[in-house]
Amino acid sequence: MQLYTQLQDDKIYPDSCSLLNIDENTNIDITHMDELPAKYTKLLVFGEWILNQLHISDADRENVRNILHVYDEPDAQYEFYNTFATSEKQIQKNMKKHISQQKKLPKNIQTYGVPTDIPKTRNQILKEEYINKLIAMFDVHH
Repeated sequence: MQLYTQLQDDKIYPDSCSLLNIDENTNIDITHMDELPAKYTKLLVFGEWILNQLHISDADRENVRNILHVYDEPDAQYEFYNTFATSEKQIQKNMKKHISQQKKLPKNIQTYGVPTDIPKTRNQILKEEYINKLIAMFDVHH
């Protein structure tokens, strides 16, 4: 009989100091968690905090809580937040790329792509001056 230890990450490791006397052929269900680990609880709480910063309807608020697995069992919450933890480096890389692209945009263009104050071309200025002269001539004769 070999001794095993169950660590916080829910994996079972061989250990001669274990309090669990488990035969190596015994199937163990380690998928159930009583409580979400602290590092993931912190993410869950941050999700609720960011949700409170948004000005959205109550229905949308509940949809976001469902996406964040707020009402789920710790097992499902763990699975969701562990997915984030395993892809954190790629998310960070994508975020840095997005930020650098946004910083390269001209200052007068808002980040969602709608221009607010793009300088006019020479042809646009001449066209506007011509139209303004025509309007002025029309107003003088009437």
